[in-house]
Amino acid sequence: MRRLREWRHRRKVAAALLVVAGLAGWFASVVARDSTPAPTGSTTATTTLLPGGSGGGIPHLADLDRVIWPIGGPTPYFDPSHAAQVFAVSFLHMPSPLVAAVRSGGARAREVDLRPARSGPLTTVRLERLPGQPWWSVVGVATPQIVVADPAPDSGIRSPVFVHGLALAFEGTVDVEVRQDGRAQTLGTSVVTGGGDVMRPFSGSVAFSASSRRMGTIVLFERSAADGTVMQATAVRVRFIR
Repeated sequence: MRRLREWRHRRKVAAALLVVAGLAGWFASVVARDSTPAPTGSTTATTTLLPGGSGGGIPHLADLDRVIWPIGGPTPYFDPSHAAQVFAVSFLHMPSPLVAAVRSGGARAREVDLRPARSGPLTTVRLERLPGQPWWSVVGVATPQIVVADPAPDSGIRSPVFVHGLALAFEGTVDVEVRQDGRAQTLGTSVVTGGGDVMRPFSGSVAFSASSRRMGTIVLFERSAADGTVMQATAVRVRFIR
């Protein structure tokens, strides 16, 4: 009887080890698939992109506060180029973004350059895999033709928020939207004017309604003169002061 009990115990231990090994293999395959080289025709270079977001474990609140997208449970994306394109369509409202280049910052960081068309301006989407997360999160988006000086990233803001910086856009027109995390509608909108020929200063205030969330994003973008679609964008993460 004692030998029978020992034999059953060994079988249970062996079965448990097989389950653990299987889960470990699945996770390793996900990470390996996501670490493949950038698509053909893109540029890959090793650079240091952003602080944090490395190693295993659980994401710190500071890491989560940097995430622009996805928030609120969208399907995780394990390919950074695909994630950047879906983000551009769903968040920036850029209809058909094209991947121009992909740069690597190690196993957990990527920069993806997007264009609205083959000859359009560049918008760079910065993505990271946060600690304990095998999928990609967008932590930054910027175009060199819309540079925001104020508010600084992670600033606390109240309505109206003052924005200023430098821009080059069609007729100098730059749209500004204040958005809260997890909501499609904007809290407030305005228009500022930069340069239409060269980079020139812009400034203005944006009034916005109260936010039900702690964090949000200010999005500045240029629209196409032909059809009104988004051509390029820059975003700044902010905290709402209640």
